[in-house]
Amino acid sequence: MTNTLWPVPSEWEKSLILWEQYLIACNKRPRTVETRIRAMRNFAREINEIPQNVTEDDIFSWAGRKQWAAETRHSKYVTLRSFYEWYARKNELADPTLYLPSIHRACPPPRPIPEFLYEQSLSDTNSRRTLLILRLAGNLGLRVDEICRANIEDIMPDLLGYSLRVTGKGGVVRYLPLPTTMHRDLIAAADPVTGFVFPGKINGHLSARWVGKIGAQALPGEWTLHTLRHRFGTISYRQDHDLLTVQRLLGHLQVSTTQRYVEPAKEAMRSTILAISI
Repeated sequence: MTNTLWPVPSEWEKSLILWEQYLIACNKRPRTVETRIRAMRNFAREINEIPQNVTEDDIFSWAGRKQWAAETRHSKYVTLRSFYEWYARKNELADPTLYLPSIHRACPPPRPIPEFLYEQSLSDTNSRRTLLILRLAGNLGLRVDEICRANIEDIMPDLLGYSLRVTGKGGVVRYLPLPTTMHRDLIAAADPVTGFVFPGKINGHLSARWVGKIGAQALPGEWTLHTLRHRFGTISYRQDHDLLTVQRLLGHLQVSTTQRYVEPAKEAMRSTILAISI
């Protein structure tokens, strides 16, 4: 396991600072910048080379020692390509990541939390903050990093009441209708100065990682806030069977992504099997 407390070699520090500024200038999301910088700092600690001397063989030797899941390996390779595309161009060097392979990632099936477990978690939660986190994930389908940034300045009046403006991945903005109780509870929980519903030390609000931890602790077993988002997608689709509506509610750019959040109705699958069985 990498000790993230080890200092980054001094030969890397200036380049990583400049690259972080470059990512911000490219309008990358704060969480994307944080994730990529953290990954490159870990790489710098482990590679035992200064950045301009890292070769393709060094990278393959380093990556070949890792027992990563496909999703993790994909993320690491994306980060390495991003850094060295910038670094090689800036310093007129050959890009050592040019032949890093594309990683095939299996599409996992939808995994919505069962309704009785969601209801039980809501019932067992004594903390109003935790309860609101669970409801924003399960009732509105918000991502963890969207929940942590919830602010009453994003509550907008609409023709039928109020909606919450949510800025998701890629800067995609969507408006989610707010039930009366949700609107009331968001207003009541907000910090009177900053307006953040979950005030903290990360630009005035809690970090996404901490919100995810709070949510996971309130759920049984290995269920996470993301499974509540799957719950939202599945239940939403069963209301009117309109995948485009669910796509907009979840803030996806493509319908194919939304399909990974919608679990087919078990009753329909069972009735189909029974109908064709001899």
